[in-house]
Amino acid sequence: MMNQNQNETRSNEAFRGEIVDSFYFSSLEWMRIALSEFVKVERDRYLPILESNVYAPVVAQVCFGYALEFANKALLLAQDAHFKPTHRVAKLHAKLPEAQRSAIECLALEYVDTEPFLGFPDTQTMTSILAGAESMTTIKGIQVIQLIDRYCSDENVKYGGFDARLNFHDFTINVVETRRIEQLRRLHGGILQLTKELLLPDSEDFPTLAEVQLDD
Repeated sequence: MMNQNQNETRSNEAFRGEIVDSFYFSSLEWMRIALSEFVKVERDRYLPILESNVYAPVVAQVCFGYALEFANKALLLAQDAHFKPTHRVAKLHAKLPEAQRSAIECLALEYVDTEPFLGFPDTQTMTSILAGAESMTTIKGIQVIQLIDRYCSDENVKYGGFDARLNFHDFTINVVETRRIEQLRRLHGGILQLTKELLLPDSEDFPTLAEVQLDD
């Protein structure tokens, strides 16, 4: 009986490991797609609207949301944590241990420009307003996570801001700044790095950053 239980435990651990790996590498693929779309947005920034890819920002945000969703799920499963089915990044983030949440929120702060707007520390920018912060100098990492969740993981963003009843919401606004591609890569890569540390030595050769060919 003991051998049977041990075999079942090993089998369950192996299966969980396969699922973690699946989420891990799927997250990288979603991030590669997101980055390629961010590159299109940056490349077409000054083109006439008829010559630019107006849907690239939405596709980029959705793919970035999926990348963070899968990365968080890999991290949670790597430590045998349980979570309800969801696509929302903020809900998954809330399930992480405090130390991991703090590390990720520090990286999230690098995603936005926290310098005071035009030198006035109490001035709000669009990012701080959307995040619910009084100013960019007081914005918190969790507010950035919630902002990303709102505009990249909400179910309506995939449909151009319309819900099932064709009511319009504000979930198509481009809050992902393409000039901060490296910060986005670091935020995503930081979550994968936490997963990798839990899986060592099995994940020693796992990549943590998605690579795309950026145009000059």
